[in-house]
Amino acid sequence: MLFGDKLKILRERKNLAQTELARLCGLPASSISHFEHGRRKPSFDSIIKLCEALTCSSDLLLGLIEDDAKMELSDLKFKLRAIRQLTD
Repeated sequence: MLFGDKLKILRERKNLAQTELARLCGLPASSISHFEHGRRKPSFDSIIKLCEALTCSSDLLLGLIEDDAKMELSDLKFKLRAIRQLTD
């Protein structure tokens, strides 16, 4: 699955408009559209911001994990890592 397709699916699962996701990431509103349509590739920093806003791992966003069970496990692991970092 292409990055843009995965981004759109994850954004829609969170019930976010492109403009809302862009605001959460601190990106220009047009960036999300460009990413989803494959007109531009996100920088490493943008990928991190997208993962944080979508509360998902980069593996999930980049399409390295495909099935829902693995996606949910990946999300859970990401959240647990974030919690551990906050408590350390």
